[in-house]
Amino acid sequence: MPINTIDNVAIKSYEQAFLTEFQAQIGSQLKGLMREDTNVRGKEKIWSILGGLTADPYGAPQSEVQGKTFEGSQIITTFQPYTCDVFISKFQAMETLSDLMSQIPGALASAAGTRSDQIRLDAMAAHTTAGQVVTTNDILNVDAIRNAARLLDRAGVPGQNRYMVAHVDRKFDLMSQDQTINNQFINAYSLVDGQLPELMGFKLCFIATGEGMPGISTDTTNNKQHVYFFHHDAIGYSSQVNPSVGLEMANQKKSMYSWVDFSAGCSVLQDRGLVTLEVDTVAPAAP
Repeated sequence: MPINTIDNVAIKSYEQAFLTEFQAQIGSQLKGLMREDTNVRGKEKIWSILGGLTADPYGAPQSEVQGKTFEGSQIITTFQPYTCDVFISKFQAMETLSDLMSQIPGALASAAGTRSDQIRLDAMAAHTTAGQVVTTNDILNVDAIRNAARLLDRAGVPGQNRYMVAHVDRKFDLMSQDQTINNQFINAYSLVDGQLPELMGFKLCFIATGEGMPGISTDTTNNKQHVYFFHHDAIGYSSQVNPSVGLEMANQKKSMYSWVDFSAGCSVLQDRGLVTLEVDTVAPAAP
């Protein structure tokens, strides 16, 4: 392949490598925790939500049977556009250049996956209302998780497929609690591995944040941070089926330019299926 051109076969191979990793959401830490549709054509996703129904005694007089109507609603998730790009100078040893080019599709897909996590977190943060926030004056502990479980139970949310999402630092806050390390609450082998896979019916997900990573809503003034508890069906993430990805020469053929443009969005589909806890990020001082 000439250094000043990019063969069409190479471009197609490059695009396919990106699309494979993009669909796998390789950079996402939250994939699979909620309803997902990554094959949407258009600029929005319409979610159909079925409401509750009731049953009447069999054989009841017709006058006592109330007519039923289909109870449901629609929630529209409007997509926002996102982009990520990179320049690579062609003035490098060919071995180095070839190695870099093989890594770029994965790097772009990872950036898109990380952004998808931020989209999910932003949707939950934006939906949080006074009735859904439970403020605690302590770091994350078993009592706080029990409280969230109780709120979901009272709302009739199924006990299966529940998740908790928190900053990775909250894992170590939780593991410092006596109740957490008690084998009545968690399998001891999990502590040996330094993991907390499930607690009080929630599958736990602790996400790393920082440069290039998603962030969780934090009030740095009051040292407060959000922890989200939700049911799988309460949140919906969606994206367009085929993002735009390209590879071309740029800067008067002095470098190669690669980019990806994609659109995605996320919505809270069921109010009762999401509980937000506000916890301290700083452990209280010893008495």
